[in-house]
Amino acid sequence: MNLTPKEIIKQLKSGKYESIYFLMGAESFYIDEISNFIEESALDDSQKEFNQTILYGMDVKISDILTHARRFPMMSERQVLIVREAQSVSDINREGGQKLLLDYISNPLPSTILVFCHKNKTLDKRKSLYKALTKSSSVVMESAIIKEYKIPGWIKERIAEKGLKITEKAVMMLTQNIGSNLERINNEIEKVSINIKTKTIDDNAIQTYVGINRDYNIFELVNALGARNKVKAHEIAFYLGTHSKENPLVLIIGFVFSFFSKLLKLYGASGKTDKDLYSILGTSYISDYKVAAGSYSMTEVVLIISAIKRADLQSKGIESPSISQAGILKELVAKIVG
Repeated sequence: MNLTPKEIIKQLKSGKYESIYFLMGAESFYIDEISNFIEESALDDSQKEFNQTILYGMDVKISDILTHARRFPMMSERQVLIVREAQSVSDINREGGQKLLLDYISNPLPSTILVFCHKNKTLDKRKSLYKALTKSSSVVMESAIIKEYKIPGWIKERIAEKGLKITEKAVMMLTQNIGSNLERINNEIEKVSINIKTKTIDDNAIQTYVGINRDYNIFELVNALGARNKVKAHEIAFYLGTHSKENPLVLIIGFVFSFFSKLLKLYGASGKTDKDLYSILGTSYISDYKVAAGSYSMTEVVLIISAIKRADLQSKGIESPSISQAGILKELVAKIVG
């Protein structure tokens, strides 16, 4: 059966374990999170010495794995067998190895929890092995890379699972500083959540515990653009453009587009209260948009959005493929603030 990472973690936390877990895909974060949870929680510490085995794909064949899987636990109701780097098992994609696995899937040992950590690759969905796993009680999880524009939502969800809240500015700063590496993002979230004394993570907490540059980040760029501060906007853009590894252009363009798209909505909300504007714009930073509305006309904003869309095409190599990130950002900021 196919389950999402969230569904699997929920089952595990409730104490429900299946006989086989096949965790696969390009995003290793959830593969590690689930296998680590099983490793840490399925057995008591006193049971692990004799009943928990970690194998590595490069060192074993399917027959070796199944020899371990068919052993009975010692002084315990179950044993845990984790195969790390399972994509490197020499015969996992060969007919002989898959036949052995198919036989085991049809009749797994109930006292064994067998976990395959198959990173960076997925099984061929047309073949019998994948079909047998999904049609049995085995758990199959495919973990794809999360698109960068979805990272802010992922951060908010992760924070909410801890019973905490996070401000928009803090999300933006965390995303801009770390990018789309879920493991790094999660580690920083853990660090901040342990240290803060409140229920809300704000930009000060991110600056203090993550160590983000206070002056040169996406949020400050958007603030400078909104206030039409030419000197500051160009200064920040130069820094972000020359530190492209830590500041992916796709995120910068996304945040700038979001700001000016919301600003365009503001022009059509004349006479609305701040409470109404909060619902319309989906943000509590209403004053920033009012400042920007005094700096740009509606016609200018429409032209700016067109310029942002062109910069997005440039970043993807569709237009002006030879231009650098620094060049694209410099050109965009110039078109916005002049």
